[in-house]
Amino acid sequence: MRVLAAIMLALQSAPRVARSPDALHAVRAGLDTLYGGDFAGAAAYFAALAADEPTDPAPVVFQAGAYIWWASAQDSADFALQRIDSLLGVAMARARAAGPAADFWLATALGYRARQREEHGHGYGAAKDAKAMRDIYRRLLAADSTCTDCYLGLGVYDYGLARAGALARLVARLIGLGGGNAERGIRYMRRAAHDGDLASVESTWVLAAALLREATRDPAGREVLEREARGYVEGLAARYPRNPVFQRFLREVPAKTSAAELIGSPARAATAAVAGPPPIGRRECAEFAEHVVHVALHGICRDVEPPRNLFVAESRRDQRFDLLLPLRQPDDDPPVAGAASRAPPAQRAVAGVGPPL
Repeated sequence: MRVLAAIMLALQSAPRVARSPDALHAVRAGLDTLYGGDFAGAAAYFAALAADEPTDPAPVVFQAGAYIWWASAQDSADFALQRIDSLLGVAMARARAAGPAADFWLATALGYRARQREEHGHGYGAAKDAKAMRDIYRRLLAADSTCTDCYLGLGVYDYGLARAGALARLVARLIGLGGGNAERGIRYMRRAAHDGDLASVESTWVLAAALLREATRDPAGREVLEREARGYVEGLAARYPRNPVFQRFLREVPAKTSAAELIGSPARAATAAVAGPPPIGRRECAEFAEHVVHVALHGICRDVEPPRNLFVAESRRDQRFDLLLPLRQPDDDPPVAGAASRAPPAQRAVAGVGPPL
């Protein structure tokens, strides 16, 4: 059984998407239901919210996220596939109709759809959605550096590209996806986990998955990284003991120390978090959360070889690009004022220096 990474549920920043205290309370109640392991209940809850607010994309994004978590718990890529795709389409239509104020939700839905497309072998579509997601989040951060939730998606994007195979990275640069940066990606995850709002649980979970994968690349730091990753998930499982995804992680990653001991020493793990080149085996790849959202990087733990998809991961079936993307300049750090120098204590996330997508 593989440990699937957390879905990157879209989480708004208060200045950008204004919500009343009652509305925020309602969203948090739904997220507690979702993370608590009642995926069917969470899907129904967010469906009701979406019906009450027919122009708001956020509840529809969370509803799709509930089904993605549900699929992860069943270790099934095909569970509720058509329903998820339909919900993401509705969310994007609502976000576009709402204009710039809903760009955050548009980016989040694009990230989910990118993950779904990569999962099912549609590499070109996944790459296109992932790049669009990245561009929107960068623009949002350039306008408002307090959008810490935006860092989760950016971190997953950065980390996934950096850990792709050499050929995949070359092609990614040629088509404008950039080269990624694993260290920066993990910093972003940490910031999203530490400072994120509604995204803190997602960020913690994805950060734990990234640290677990880094442990397979760094023999010297492996034990420290595995302990830190497990410590974060122990914290999540203590808060949400009925979530089967968290419980599966704890069964598969041996207990070597307590969560308290781990969280007390994040610096050592951070030093080892971006490690050397040794390849990892199929089992270790399988253990790394392959979900992205919130990000089209589902297969980032596998190298690619022609004639398979040359995006950032080996796709599940042979294919070729239908179109060529225009050449772009290599990507760089997002132009976020005052955000690049901060790397908060370990907690969880997947985004560079700040919040999740």
